[in-house]
Amino acid sequence: MFGLILPLVRRGSSKPHCPPRFRANEAGATAVEYSLLLAFIAAVIFATVALIGPALLPGFQTVTAGL
Repeated sequence: MFGLILPLVRRGSSKPHCPPRFRANEAGATAVEYSLLLAFIAAVIFATVALIGPALLPGFQTVTAGL
């Protein structure tokens, strides 16, 4: 089992060994990370509006009635 894992780790380093062509370009990974972060923020905003929105409705109706 360790014979398969140990060749992937350099001596004196905890980072796995990757060919240079894979290490050089991280733009795709960054785009995926940002899109996941954006999706999480959108989900939090949606959940907040869904939970707090009905509680704010009477206040807006009072303001609208006063106009």
